[in-house]
Amino acid sequence: MAFSNTIGSNTFDVLVCLGLPWLIQTAILSFQEVDYIEIQSGGLEYSAIILVSALVLVYLFIAANGFILDKKIGLACVFMYIVFITFACMLEMNVFFPVNLPPC
Repeated sequence: MAFSNTIGSNTFDVLVCLGLPWLIQTAILSFQEVDYIEIQSGGLEYSAIILVSALVLVYLFIAANGFILDKKIGLACVFMYIVFITFACMLEMNVFFPVNLPPC
């Protein structure tokens, strides 16, 4: 149950919790002749791409394992989580390329 809750929660977070506020804000801005939303994090796009990719990989791993949750799926999820957190932290600290301005 916990694993299915995690999968459902991540899917909901990516698709609804990120998409719905941007949709509402864009709809409000369309009346003000502004058709974009400025995001202050330069690494957000990359983090979102990695998160969606990890979600797709989890679904593929589960399907490849015959829809059986076992130790292999658990280890794959832990590994992908560690890779995501490491990549996201390094990205926000400008390790790969500059995405954020230096602090004052």
